[in-house]
Amino acid sequence: MLLLADKTVDIKRITAAVIGEMNVIDLNNIEKYRENNRIEAKKATGGLPKSLWETYSSFANTLGGIILLGVEEYRDKSLHPVNLPDPDELIEEFWEIANDIQKVSTNILSYDDVYVQKIENKHIIVITVPKAKRFDRPVYLDGSIHNSYRRNGEGDYRCTPDQINAMVRDSEIKTQDMNIIESMTASVFNTDSLHSYRIKMSTVKPNNRLQNLSDKDFLQAIGAIGVGEDLLFHPTAAGLLMFGKSEFIKKEYPSYCLEYKETTQD
Repeated sequence: MLLLADKTVDIKRITAAVIGEMNVIDLNNIEKYRENNRIEAKKATGGLPKSLWETYSSFANTLGGIILLGVEEYRDKSLHPVNLPDPDELIEEFWEIANDIQKVSTNILSYDDVYVQKIENKHIIVITVPKAKRFDRPVYLDGSIHNSYRRNGEGDYRCTPDQINAMVRDSEIKTQDMNIIESMTASVFNTDSLHSYRIKMSTVKPNNRLQNLSDKDFLQAIGAIGVGEDLLFHPTAAGLLMFGKSEFIKKEYPSYCLEYKETTQD
């Protein structure tokens, strides 16, 4: 067990959402893994490396991935922990930079995505970077959209103008289910429906990192709530239709009618 801030975590495996499925890493057997398009290791014994942010941008703009600080790559490409002298201080510095829009265009991480893990009596930092939502892409650095990166194999590469333009065009596409209904609050949700959905989800994907989130963070992560112009959370159209109480759904969509059909097999 590892105590970090006010949370106790017992983590032997970490997960990163990539292309709609889960990529699972067993940290207790870290030497079996190699750097690739979803795993990056950085020694970081001298502090946060500058290249960390290029990898953050790359993972966010591509498929997502896992950054391991305090992990060294040997000549045979195997990964090994080296022990960070003050991991909590590094995490504090990390959050300061991640939330600085002069350095990073957007912070797509939740606090559960960054934590200290003990391996072989050595402390490392695990950063799970999800794939950024299309309206957050490109994720870029130092106030310039031209400092956008993408992951290719083991490396981080600056995006070409065509790649940047493609992400910008994609980010401007807003579907109807993403509309934020500012006249309503999260009180319109049926908590029984939400919890039933989360239970079923945990059965289908038991290692899904979303299961560790609070209801509010979970709803935000799946796009069921969003921030309105008043800077408060409100249900999205998709969230209302998925988890909303029927009277509120009909208030927003008067023609709404839930159809139920029962079929039998011979």
